[in-house]
This record gives sequence, structure tokens and C-alpha cells, in this order.
Amino acid sequence: MALASFSDFHQLELESAIGFSGSVPQGLIRHPDGVHVVYSLGCTVVIGNTKSQNAQEFLHGHTNVVSCLAVSKSGRLIASGQVTHMGFQADIIIWDFTKRKLQFCLTLHKVKVQALAFSPTEKYLASLGGEDDNSVIVWDVEQGSAMCGSPASKDSSGTTLALAYLGGDDLRFVTGGHSTLRLWELLPDRRKLRATDCQTGQIKRSVKCIAIDGEDELMYCGTSTGDILQVSLSTGLFKLSDVFATASDADIRIWNANTCAELLRIAVPNLECKCITFKKDGTSLISGWNDGKIRAFGPQSGRQQYEINDAHKRGVTALAVTDPYNSRGDFRIVSGGEDGQVRVWKISRQVQVLEDAMKEHKGTVTCIKLRRNNLECVSSSSDGSCIIWDLTRYVRNQVLFAPSFFKAVSYYPDESQLLTSGTDRKVAYWEAFDGSLIRELEASQSDAVNGLDITADGSHFVIAGSDKLVKVFRYEEGDIVAVGVGHSTDVLRVRIAPDQRHVVTVGADGGVFSWRLDGIVGRPGGGGPAQRQLADAA
Repeated sequence: MALASFSDFHQLELESAIGFSGSVPQGLIRHPDGVHVVYSLGCTVVIGNTKSQNAQEFLHGHTNVVSCLAVSKSGRLIASGQVTHMGFQADIIIWDFTKRKLQFCLTLHKVKVQALAFSPTEKYLASLGGEDDNSVIVWDVEQGSAMCGSPASKDSSGTTLALAYLGGDDLRFVTGGHSTLRLWELLPDRRKLRATDCQTGQIKRSVKCIAIDGEDELMYCGTSTGDILQVSLSTGLFKLSDVFATASDADIRIWNANTCAELLRIAVPNLECKCITFKKDGTSLISGWNDGKIRAFGPQSGRQQYEINDAHKRGVTALAVTDPYNSRGDFRIVSGGEDGQVRVWKISRQVQVLEDAMKEHKGTVTCIKLRRNNLECVSSSSDGSCIIWDLTRYVRNQVLFAPSFFKAVSYYPDESQLLTSGTDRKVAYWEAFDGSLIRELEASQSDAVNGLDITADGSHFVIAGSDKLVKVFRYEEGDIVAVGVGHSTDVLRVRIAPDQRHVVTVGADGGVFSWRLDGIVGRPGGGGPAQRQLADAA
């Protein structure tokens, strides 16, 4: 005699449930109405009321354990996914929160639904399959049907574990997992998904969860190792204000500015790197070498992107990079060398072309700085001159002379003045318009001043030199407000971080020091450059 089906019996009504396993990733969600919470318990979705402990409601429909949850931005819809047995398909259920009823049951993923996310307008639902499925599917919420799908990761990558929609874009979402991090774009007209892999280089992490900032500019990825990756959504790269680079005789190294951990090392056998700079969008690390070549590398992969042969007759000693000047992203590199020339290069994706060469310096070019409009630059040289160049006519606008081996030069933030330092142990203020000397400070009692940098608001500047000291000056008053003691050899370069909270210095012995500026230099409202770089030419 066969057993009667459950429908033949009176159904017991579930009154309340006590328990929470905590095993479902992001499985406890605060509802946008601020009153309810949504979570899963076994194969049931529970709606709890935070204002009444005994008020619980239950959504029944899954045949196995619920594995993921999502609530739409307005709170009107809930989505839940489940696991099932090997070889079977796992259900996704879209629930109407107001009516507390099942709206659609969607079935395509195999074995497990790993993660779910609604688009901002609730038009689409993105779903991620588990390890045995490894696919991403986008569903039309209004029709309750699949629009398109794609493998979640490359065959060479591991399982994808996390999914998040951008806050203001129905057509973009991100996924992450074991050695994979991807930005997806939905193409509704073509019913296709297009994936862009984020470049993490030698950094391998297992991403467990993802959050998007309010401006859809950055995503924050929680990892199994306990650290958080901050990734730019526009470039697919780590945010460059959180890293800095140093160069020495042996190699180039990229460091995490927060932890001071080494992220990447780049070396060219038997060659010395003399100078480095980041491209403005952070997608290239551009370097000058003692064989006269300029080489560009990926700042996360370390792979060479291009090289410019015979950039200078001898070594390349100074570099500066302009902003892109067209919609294709083409830009210019201004380089200086031991031959005393300043050269301008047009850089596009396919070719690198010399635009002009300017030869007036009789010694090595030690530093180049650009104006914000990219129409002028200033170069300092060991011949005792600084020259302001017109980058449209490629001629000299002004020249500054001093009985000094100039080591560094920098524009004041409003570009009305210039600051220089060198072997005469002085910091000099110059008028940018006509090149006249305004005043000089006796910055060191004994040795050369090798590096200087000015804060974004122009209130302070920092110098470092062969006296092994790091000094912070007030710009207007010209007095010292702080001194850093720690280097045991000559300090060669100094850079202030974009957040104005730290300054990094490098020494001839290879030491890299990070100093706090909190409480000394006020944080500006604006910002300053998108990234900074350091060159250690010891």
C-alpha cells in the first residue's frame, strides 16, 4: 500500500523559528524599510520584524537549503537561490515582498546558486552558479526569463564566489573569486555579456565579498587572507594613491603605501633605472635607464608595454608625463638625459614618436616638472641652470641661473613661483613669469639639498639632502616646523603623498622611509595629483 501524499493531510502552520546558521554569505539582510530583516533558515526564507520579536513570516518554495539571498534597492523584491543534488538544476525564486508570494521560479544553474544581485532599477537580476556550474546569468525580472549568460571565469582561474551590481548602472556588475576579478557589461540589444578582467599582477587573492562605493568609482574586495583590495572600476587597477614606486641600480619596486609591503619587482638584467613616473591614469609605469631607453611597464603585471630606443645618447635621467590630449588617450612624455637634452615624445597605443628636442643645458638634466595646462615645463640641470620651456613652440621662455648643481625643482600650486634646491645648500624662490629670484633660504648647514616637494595647498614644503635629515618648512614664513632623523646616508628623493598625511623619502643605502605629516600639514579640500612616484638613483 502506497503512502499518501502530503497534500492529503492537514498542513501545520509554522508559527515561529529560532536559529540562524550564519553559513550563507551575506545571508542576513536589513530591508530598506528599516523595520524588517531577511535571512534564511534551512529551505525557508524568514522575514523578521525588528520592532516585534514574535512577528515572523515565512516564504516556502525551495526544495533544499537556501544558499544565497538578495533584496532589491526599493525592497519590493526578494531573490533566493538554493543548492540541490549533483546532476540536478538549482532553483532561483523571486518573491514579491509586499504580497509575501512567489513571483517567478528560475531554473538554469546546476547544483548550486552561489550569489544573486538585483540591478539598481530592479530591471535585471544577475545570478552566479556554484563550483559545478561556474556561469553568470542575467535575468529579465519583469518577464521572469533568462536574457544571456557566460562562463564566470577563465579556465585558468578558480571558482567565482562573489557578485555585486553597481549602484547606479543597470548594465554593469562585478564578480570575484579564486584568482579572478571581473567587471561585466550587459549588452541588452545583443543579449550578450562582455567581461573585462581586472589586472592584479602578481597579487593572488581569493575574493569572498565585494562592495561598491557610492560613486561607482571603486570596489572593495574582502579576501580570505584578511586584507581588502581597493580597485578602480574605470581602469580595473588598484587605486594608485595607495601605492608608490622606487627605483635603484638593481630594480624597480612597487609598494603598498598603507602596509609598506612590496607588491611587485621589475628588473632589466645588467641595466640601471635612473628615473620613474606613473602615467596619469595609473595604467603604466614609465622608466628611464642608463642605456638611453625609456621603458613602460604594467604597474601590476610588471610586463613591458613598450620601449623607446635611443631616447637619449646616454642615460635617461628625468621624466614627466602630460594628461591625454585627445579622445584616444594619446599623451606626451617629456624626458631629460645625461646629454643635457630635453625631448618631447608623442605616445599612442601603436607608436612612440619624437616630436622635438631642445638642447640648451650643458649638464645632466636632473628634474622635469610640467604645468597643469601641459603647455610649459621646467627642467633643472647640473650646469647651474633651470629652463622654462614652451611646449608648443619648443623654445626657451625663461632661464634661471645660480652657482649650484640644481637637484630639484617644483612649481608652487598656483604656478606663480618655482622652488629649487641643489648643492649650494639653499632653497630658492623664483618668479615663474620672468625668472627673477625672490628670496633664498639657508636650508642646510653642511650639505646639498637633493630633493623637495610642496604640499597641495602650498602651505608647506619638505626637503631632504646629504645631511641625512628630512625637514618640513612653512612656505610663506620660511621656517622649519619639523625635522625627521632616521636616514644613515644621503637622502636622495622626497615625495608627499596625495592625501598630505605622509611623506616618503629614499636614501643612498636603499632605505625607504615613510613619515607622518598628521598635525603638521593641514589636509587640503582639493587633492593634488592622482599618484606620486619616487626615484632612488643611488
